[in-house]
Amino acid sequence: MKTIILLSTALIFALQTYAKAIINKEATIIRSQNVITVNVSVKSDTTPVHGALVKITYNKMLLGTGTTNEQGVASIKTTTYTGQAITIEVYHKLYAPGKLSVSKLEDGRTYLISLRKKKESVSEIKSEHVVIVSELKKETEAINQEAEITKKEIESHKIEQEKIDKERETLLEEKEKALKEAEEAKKKKDAIIKESNSLTEEEKAKIEKEAKEREELAKKRKEEAEKRAMEAERRKEEAEKAEEEAKRKKKKDKKI
Repeated sequence: MKTIILLSTALIFALQTYAKAIINKEATIIRSQNVITVNVSVKSDTTPVHGALVKITYNKMLLGTGTTNEQGVASIKTTTYTGQAITIEVYHKLYAPGKLSVSKLEDGRTYLISLRKKKESVSEIKSEHVVIVSELKKETEAINQEAEITKKEIESHKIEQEKIDKERETLLEEKEKALKEAEEAKKKKDAIIKESNSLTEEEKAKIEKEAKEREELAKKRKEEAEKRAMEAERRKEEAEKAEEEAKRKKKKDKKI
């Protein structure tokens, strides 16, 4: 019976001793934990990097995090640091990630990390090059099509101008013909007046009427010919202006 009591007492004493050791160890850990505040300055060359994400990690475990301000500085406070070696990681969409290994953080210290700008991958460069070449090809095709249209316009203007020139020649001939007919009608009228002594009044009136009609007709044809000639001249001027404009456009396209 005494043996059982002694064993129980010894067991209780051992458990109490172990519990005290655990409590003392936890208290030691708690006392060793410090509130640490550090600053991380992030720059690219000499330019502060604004909006960068800064992490303090230990074996992939996050101890603290912050974001850089306009001066490129992030102030990070951690209450779980126990003096171990850590890694400061920095991320920004415009820069390659940066890292800094620190054997032990010092409260109030500023740690500097430099970032470099991201470089385009070979596939991105090739893709951009393909897009540029494609756009240039489209622009070249558009210019060539425009030049072809301009060429056709010039040829069309030339044909129109030749047509107008021929029409003008025809109108000039008609005008000359109308003038001759008017002159002949006048001569006939004068001749009839001279011979009127041998004609009756009715015959004289008829001849004068016919002469007057021929004269009026010749005059009308002359006026129409002049009007058509003026219209042809106007069309010619418009065709010449259009041709000059087409030539200037073609010259501009060649420069491009």
